[in-house]
Amino acid sequence: MKKADKILHELCLLAQDVVPVGSARIAAAIVYKRQIVGMGTNIRKSSPFQKRFGSNEEAIYGHAENVAARNSINRLGSVDFLRNSTLIVARMRIINGKWVRGRACPCEGCSRMIEAYGIPRVLWTEDELA
Repeated sequence: MKKADKILHELCLLAQDVVPVGSARIAAAIVYKRQIVGMGTNIRKSSPFQKRFGSNEEAIYGHAENVAARNSINRLGSVDFLRNSTLIVARMRIINGKWVRGRACPCEGCSRMIEAYGIPRVLWTEDELA
């Protein structure tokens, strides 16, 4: 199993334990030099970082992608590494009593963050049927 596949699997497990924001159970990780340097989940907390990269004025709660980026920047003290990083995003949902993957394509605001920091590679889960 590839490293990215292992991380995606770990994120799917983490997303299952996330308290949903709306109906979203999303987890994300920033991977640099094959190591996770920051993780995040959707959170019911606002921040200036989310305000800057929100999809609209009312999107004030932290998106997993933004939380992962902010945590990795805080950990490494720079943004330069993001130009050589991968963002991996996983969404989990329950269908017919079974956990399945959902489409986790970054929203408009998260896409702006990805572009602003030059993150070259983004992987996400796609819809899976139960």
